[in-house]
Amino acid sequence: MHFGDESNTSNQMREILQPSPIQRGVAPRWVLKGVKRAIEEGRIPKLDAALTSGGTALEEATRVLGSSWRDHAGKLTWDGIEFLISEPYAERIDLRMLTELERFTNALGTSFSFSANSEHFPSRTVRIVIGPTTADTNEYRKHEWSSAMETIRHPVEA
Repeated sequence: MHFGDESNTSNQMREILQPSPIQRGVAPRWVLKGVKRAIEEGRIPKLDAALTSGGTALEEATRVLGSSWRDHAGKLTWDGIEFLISEPYAERIDLRMLTELERFTNALGTSFSFSANSEHFPSRTVRIVIGPTTADTNEYRKHEWSSAMETIRHPVEA
């Protein structure tokens, strides 16, 4: 439910700005492959647990590399690409969190992007988007903002 303008243009803007839903508690398969590769190449120490899924790999890797950034985590499939998503509370973001997040993405050879548009608790949490490659993360970031801005500049007539 929302208050205020209920025109077609406003409803379309709400739909566009609504963050894509994620599958909570699931990690993309590429996380498993990335963690195994990082162990083989010495970027992550050998882990004790058997790595059988993306979720297990994420759990074990963040246990070693730091997990303060991982909150309300899950998987988002966008344009056929699976992204790892985390939605921590904005007031908890600090240097430690950013350092641990960078350590994780460097170990897996990817990057992250922040979005203020979060599904878990809008206005209180932020969305961290991690793609299987830096190029995927950059493409998601570019698309997320450009499509919303294009619609704002050229709204559909009510």
